[in-house]
Amino acid sequence: MRLKEFLQPGGRTYKDPYYDNTDALASKQTGVPLNILRAIRLAGERSNENQISSAGARGVYQFIPSVRNSVLKKYGVDAWNPSQASLAAAYLLKENADRNKGDYIAAVR
Repeated sequence: MRLKEFLQPGGRTYKDPYYDNTDALASKQTGVPLNILRAIRLAGERSNENQISSAGARGVYQFIPSVRNSVLKKYGVDAWNPSQASLAAAYLLKENADRNKGDYIAAVR
């Protein structure tokens, strides 16, 4: 599936239960606490699947192009693909938590 197919008008909202499922899978795969991952999506970004910021950030977790490319290269996960966005966010959170001695609150900051 190509990027323009992901970003069709009327895409899912950040509150869609679809993302509850992808968050749960990403949490299980990475060990990132589900409540932290969900909080970023539901209380932090609050962006819809098809939203693009002025900086080019896309999706419910608002990944800028350089971060998307970095995650894609490092993990083989496309942060702009709705089915992979939660996993991309979880990998980044895990990296930040590891740099902060396992402190997810510091990782989010």
